[in-house]
Amino acid sequence: MLHDLALPPASRTLNLLPQGTTPCLLLKMLRWADYLGSPECAEACINMLPHLDQAEFRITDIKNLLSLPHQAAPATSYEKVERFCSEWLQCAFGDTARVKQFSPEDVNLLCLLPPDVLAKIAPMCCKYLLSHFSDVYAVIVDAELLGNFFKLEYALVEMWGGQDKLVTHSENDVAILLSLWCSGKSLSQEQMVKLSSVLRVSRLSRSFRCFFLRKLAWFSPPLDSDLEVFNGMLDEDGISKIHRVSNLFHDYPPAWIALGRRRSLPADATKRSELTACFSQDSLGRMLAKAEQSNAASCLKSDLFYFGGFYWQLILMLSMPERSLGVRLALSKKHPLPPPPAVRVSSSLHHQESSGQERHIASICAWIKCHYGWGSSDSFQGLKVTSPAKFGEVVHKGS
Repeated sequence: MLHDLALPPASRTLNLLPQGTTPCLLLKMLRWADYLGSPECAEACINMLPHLDQAEFRITDIKNLLSLPHQAAPATSYEKVERFCSEWLQCAFGDTARVKQFSPEDVNLLCLLPPDVLAKIAPMCCKYLLSHFSDVYAVIVDAELLGNFFKLEYALVEMWGGQDKLVTHSENDVAILLSLWCSGKSLSQEQMVKLSSVLRVSRLSRSFRCFFLRKLAWFSPPLDSDLEVFNGMLDEDGISKIHRVSNLFHDYPPAWIALGRRRSLPADATKRSELTACFSQDSLGRMLAKAEQSNAASCLKSDLFYFGGFYWQLILMLSMPERSLGVRLALSKKHPLPPPPAVRVSSSLHHQESSGQERHIASICAWIKCHYGWGSSDSFQGLKVTSPAKFGEVVHKGS
């Protein structure tokens, strides 16, 4: 065929490509056919597509096929290309093992396609996103998953945000993951408005919606969508009445009043709300020594813990000279998120004795960083804080 391409059009025989032709070679031939102005040669190459080894195709090849200039072949032949690529993508994304092998960089290539072509293969892209990033909490707390999510192009993140089948403890999780992805990226005003329009605002916890949402740098409601008015109407009518008075919300994006995400939580979801702070005996000893030396209170902080749209810490406090040991749960700031708002939290504190027995210390239902008295309906039920620290040994050491 290379020989035919060098001949005048009337002299070309358009022999079929040799046996064993690879997708890479076929794409080169198609580019040559376009360069030399031979639609009939391009059509011959396209007709060879079904005869190639499908396992040798990569997403890069599919993207290059879909990016071919329309004038390179007759319209009917270009339809064959789209059909072939669509069937290949459906087959590839239908194979769970194969989908797991795709990297974010692979799928990002599809975002370079023209919008009309991308719209046609959007269902396959969504399947990839759900297979890797449907469990929103898991993506937030797992460094590898979060790193892969950061690599996604804007178009894929917007698709992801619009999915019904995301696993969430609350819509707060979706807002936090979008905030982490947006950090350090230069988004246009249009992109920020589109991301803000896929968030299910009515499903955010009240304190998050009233205190935190407007602080997020990427959150930019459409011009006619006033968040303060929306919050006021929602708090007045309640979530249960929202669809009966939907005419009041016609200026807002449909997602703002949509139902919650529909994917069920994994079996171990209840464990996710348990913060276990493991204070070592050495760290406790240093805290005690510092308190004794200064004759002032000393504290020890646990690692950060994510749940419900916020980051938490357990703080162990040793007061002097009475040598009393206390524990409190605190909201904590984590870069690049803004300082946390007021949250009403329900939790219980437990202490694991040296024998392994767990002892209940106290139940908490109180405001943390409370402002204005809003958000009283917020309650993270079941938030369990456990500390295996040997309280008695620390408090009575040296006494």
